[in-house]
Amino acid sequence: SYGSGTKECPFRTIGEAAKAAEAGDTVMIDDGIYREWVIPNSGGLGNHQRITYTNVPGTNPVISGAEIIDNWINVENNVWRTCVSNEIFGDYNPYTDEIYGDWYDGLGQVHHTGELYADGEALYESASLEALFQPASCEEKTLRWFSRVQDEVTEFYADFGGRNPNELCTEISARPFCFFPKKTGLNYITVSGLTLCQAATQWAPPTAFQPAIIGPNWSKGWIIENCRIHHSKCCGVSLGKKAD
Repeated sequence: SYGSGTKECPFRTIGEAAKAAEAGDTVMIDDGIYREWVIPNSGGLGNHQRITYTNVPGTNPVISGAEIIDNWINVENNVWRTCVSNEIFGDYNPYTDEIYGDWYDGLGQVHHTGELYADGEALYESASLEALFQPASCEEKTLRWFSRVQDEVTEFYADFGGRNPNELCTEISARPFCFFPKKTGLNYITVSGLTLCQAATQWAPPTAFQPAIIGPNWSKGWIIENCRIHHSKCCGVSLGKKAD
């Protein structure tokens, strides 16, 4: 059961609260890591009838775009391998989604919107699997990963700098947003006191749709305050632009 949204019987996800929230409501979010894309369903009706999403006082809830992966097997030297079912991604696999757009320069390498993290630290994407098995091109890029997407699974290879990844918290970004409406025109929403992180965001060019970990998607009157936003592949906060 997802609960009814009361203090005694709370919703289990922020997304369930977002489906129910109406103008004037406040969604109180307790401690925890919420691995979901929160999609607001309604907006407020003005500054005095906002929909507010905020932390319970004294707590630090986290909305994460990442999922934990494990069961790493050592392949050779410092390179490890694991794989995950593509079902974890739904209809969006960040490891097939190449970063592109106006004003973007990949500096001669394909980059994907997905990312691999070890204890919260982002690794560098390797240009190829062969390159991953070679010494790093510079000292700062010793921690590297590479992925191969198959029909049913996505394989990950990574160099964790001599550490055993099974002793670390390893995560992959699996969602394109943390808090972002699918519809435009959801106005007067406040997001306060949350941490939002590790989303597989696409490039946000000045000439086309601009995605980010959090944004109003062409809505007005939003307030984003007292939030910690980090480890977006591209953009953290977007205030425009619409898709056309």
